[in-house]
Amino acid sequence: MVMEAAMGMFCLKVVRYSMYMWLPMYLLQQLKYSQSTAGMLSTVFEMGGVAGTALIGVVIDRVFQGRALLGTGISMMLSAGALVLFAMSGTWGMLFNISFLFLAGVFNAGPDSILGGAIPAEIAKLDGRNAAGATIGFVNGFGSLGSCVEGPLVGFVSTYYSWGSVFYLMTVLSALGSLAVFRAAAAIPRKQQQVVIPESTLA
Repeated sequence: MVMEAAMGMFCLKVVRYSMYMWLPMYLLQQLKYSQSTAGMLSTVFEMGGVAGTALIGVVIDRVFQGRALLGTGISMMLSAGALVLFAMSGTWGMLFNISFLFLAGVFNAGPDSILGGAIPAEIAKLDGRNAAGATIGFVNGFGSLGSCVEGPLVGFVSTYYSWGSVFYLMTVLSALGSLAVFRAAAAIPRKQQQVVIPESTLA
């Protein structure tokens, strides 16, 4: 279960930091926005991330009844869908770009705080280990690895293939991360999946 959570975090961070670092260039070079407009539009993904981080705890508690792994997996899958829609609708105009970027940010950044904190701590308890700190560190370490590899990965794909391939790669990574989290959820009996999310996690 720990490895699945770590792989989910890895995929999450690759996608998140790819969007942070490369989105302005994509908007400028591929969608032909001006520099100022590309800079402003690139913040929409981050704004969605702020909203997602604030809302995911409430959604997990009320909709998924505390089953954080299930809620996180679904959120990551929805992020993959939003990225596909953004890639497909890139030339449809600013309104579509803003809408799908915002949704991608909501569903990508939302699970970050839960997958990097409450979930690995709960997995450590279920495994009968008194090692919540080590488990959280391991999962977040994989996330840091993802943030390191995104630069060379996106640079290679955009140079030798296309910008469209970059977004489809991020879609695949989001889907793979989601499947890893679903696998971890399937390994835990339903009654044990309920995670108490500390208020500090959502701050």
